[in-house]
Amino acid sequence: MYWFSRPPYLRYGAAVLILAAGLYAEFKPDRYDMHPFAAADISAGTLLTEDLFESRRVLSGSLPLVVIEGMAARDMALGEPLMPTAIADGTAVAPDGWWALEVAMPADVAPASQVRVVVRPHDPAQSPVLVPGVVIAPAATADHLSLDTSLGVVAVPEEHAATVAVAAADRRITVLIDP
Repeated sequence: MYWFSRPPYLRYGAAVLILAAGLYAEFKPDRYDMHPFAAADISAGTLLTEDLFESRRVLSGSLPLVVIEGMAARDMALGEPLMPTAIADGTAVAPDGWWALEVAMPADVAPASQVRVVVRPHDPAQSPVLVPGVVIAPAATADHLSLDTSLGVVAVPEEHAATVAVAAADRRITVLIDP
């Protein structure tokens, strides 16, 4: 009596499980991360800040995770994703139109740090001049107990480059860092 045999419940169950796994794999929610993309053209040497980028959703794991800090190592076009290779490491790049010079500065200042260069005038009655600067190459690690000063490279805007260079030769500058 063939019609009294047991139905193949295990095969039915296996087929249902395979179908459910296929439907889950097809319609499962994807994981997304927010990644920075250039909101405008960025030239090499520009200090990277949050306002230069817009965040877009990308599939998780499709782009490496980056932190917006430091300076641009190369030119970036509008809409280009920020990649680790676009961020300067170790030394920074001078912004366009800025000039770099070697000055006495505190040891262990990170590259691409913003600093203020104080130029003391010859005449004490005059007020000092504050010049914005960017650390290109930090000073070598020095013995903090010695009186020797460490020299590092700082970039300053072109309109202040001559003033800072002359003052540096006369040892009339001080580099201020943001703690």
